[in-house]
This record gives sequence, structure tokens and C-alpha cells, in this order.
Amino acid sequence: MANHTRKWRRIPLVFLFLLGPALLAGCKKEPAPAAANSHSSEPAEVAQTAEKSFRETFAGGRLAGIVNLEEVYKSAEEGDSMSQLALGESLLNTGKDQSEKAEGVEWIRKAAEDEYNSPAHYSLGMCYAEGNGVEQDDAEAFKWFKKGADEGHYVSQYQLALCQIEGRGTEQNRDAGIELLQALAANDWGEEAQEKLAELGVEPAEISLQERIIRTTPPEVEQIYKRAEAGDESAQLSWGQTLLMNAKTESEKAEGVEWIRKAAEQEGCSAAPCVLGICYLEGNGVEQDEAEAFRWFQKGAASCGRSDVRYQLALCYIEGKGTEQNRDAGIEILRELAKKGFDDAQAKLKELGEE
Repeated sequence: MANHTRKWRRIPLVFLFLLGPALLAGCKKEPAPAAANSHSSEPAEVAQTAEKSFRETFAGGRLAGIVNLEEVYKSAEEGDSMSQLALGESLLNTGKDQSEKAEGVEWIRKAAEDEYNSPAHYSLGMCYAEGNGVEQDDAEAFKWFKKGADEGHYVSQYQLALCQIEGRGTEQNRDAGIELLQALAANDWGEEAQEKLAELGVEPAEISLQERIIRTTPPEVEQIYKRAEAGDESAQLSWGQTLLMNAKTESEKAEGVEWIRKAAEQEGCSAAPCVLGICYLEGNGVEQDEAEAFRWFQKGAASCGRSDVRYQLALCYIEGKGTEQNRDAGIEILRELAKKGFDDAQAKLKELGEE
């Protein structure tokens, strides 16, 4: 297998450690029904072996000494898919032969049964691609890369593109693979994709923000775009926010804001007026304009009285942003929201000494 595929091998483990607090929090939740124990190792032995792998991988780093592998093992046994993946990766890395590595693969396979655990889908695909702990099988590798790619997992998409270009596990389709690499290269993540395109002698293509999002996100995202095109208010807001979050240039940000504006101009009760107001308040995708921000906050508050937009309106009154300062009016709104349990309003009143 090409070096590019091996280069990605460690990513899921790193990803898991970056999510360390969440992983450990998951260990403390109410126990789920125990998963079937398909291996023979005792819990303490498995934990010790896995812990050695974790410690060697991150020795001296900021994560050293903070992970309790016995807890991870327990959580994996209870069915937590992220813990199953962490444990599987550790056992796979410490296995001295194929039979020992196979135990790690089985934990990764358990994790991959979670349809939303795209790092596990990628990791299992790599096991099959490299014959690591399982018999090498390009078709099975392609299947798991495709599953991860469909969930918007960039590394799975990169491997999927290589399979298409090289005809590994699927019918060769160089054009489809290059299109996917170009979409990945257009994202901030895409350094590896850019390198691969250069290796193939292919120039990165100019791809619109809309196209690169649709090509590299789950199919549901394209459905949101289609609903937005059809005039659905909530879809217009979601699509606009998606564009705004993924934009690289001011013109791309402006494209996102225009979709948010379409939603805000409708008469429904969505968060769109509040979101558009914040865009004007911060100058995000539009020229900064506090008066225009206040106008949209007013519109949102008048249309259905959402707490989030009323909170922004209160801040404008208190700080005199986009309107004449009226601290009393702002405090009154905050108190109304606080009585309803709106946490931000309660915190702001405390900050202002108006509890």
C-alpha cells in the first residue's frame, strides 16, 4: 500500500485523546447493557496492555497520566463505541502477531457498528486495506471508507478517493477520485489532498463554496440545500449558517448571510432575525451596522418573542447599540427572561449587579 495510506493510521487515536474529557465522561454514565464478551483476556490484562500503548504513544505529553484505561475498558464492555475504538486501536498497536492484533480489530468492529462513528469506519477500513489484524481485503476496505466518507469524515474521503483513482476494492474511476480530492483540497484541511493532486500532475480546481460543502458532507446536507432552494425557512437558515461557518473569503461569507436574510424575511418564528442581527453587530459577512442589527432584533422580538433575540435586544438597550441607550428597558427584558429560566439573562443580571 502507498505511504499516503499509512500516514493516516494514527489519526483516530489522536482524535480520541483530543476528546479525552468527553471519553472519560462517557465512562461515568449509567451502565448500558453489557456487550457480549467475544475475547478471552481478563479485564485487568486488557487494560494493562492498552494502557502501555497509550502511555508509550503519549509519553511526556500533556495527556500522559490522565487516562484510566480500566475505565475505558469498562465503558467499552458496556457498549460505548468511542471507548471500543480507543481500546481496539491500543490493542492493535501493541499486538505482537496477527492473532493478538485480531482482538483489537474486533473491538474496532464493535465500534464501527455505531453508524455515526465515522472514525471507527475509517479505522476498520485501514485494517482491511493493510491486512492488519485481518486478511487483507480491498473490497471490504472500500466499503468501510465509503461508510465513513458518507458521514463527512475527511480522512475516509481521502482514502475513498485513492481507492477510486487506483481501482482498489472498486471499479477504477479516476475522474471521481480526482473530483473528491479537489473538493478536499479546497478545504482548510486539504494539505494531503493537495499533495496527492500534485503527485498526480493535476492542478487544484476552483470549486464554489456550495459545491465543496455538498461533496464533502453527508447527503442530508444537500437535502437541506434543496429545501432551502424551495423556500423552506429553517433550511435557509441552516444552509446560510453552514456557508458562513465554512467560508474562506468575505464574498463567501456574504453568500451565507444572504441565505440567512432569506429566512429572516419570512414571517415564521425562527432564529433567523437574531442570527442576521448578530451578523450586522459583528460585521460578519456584511458591513458592521449596529442600527441594522437592532432593527432585526426588534423584528425577531416582535414576531414571536424568542428568548435569544429578546436577550440581544436587551443588550442593545443597555449598551446603546443601534438605538438610544435605555438601561431600564434592557434590565426589564432581562428580568422577564430570567424568570423564565433563560440562563444568559440570569448571568447578565448578576454581572450588572441587578439580581
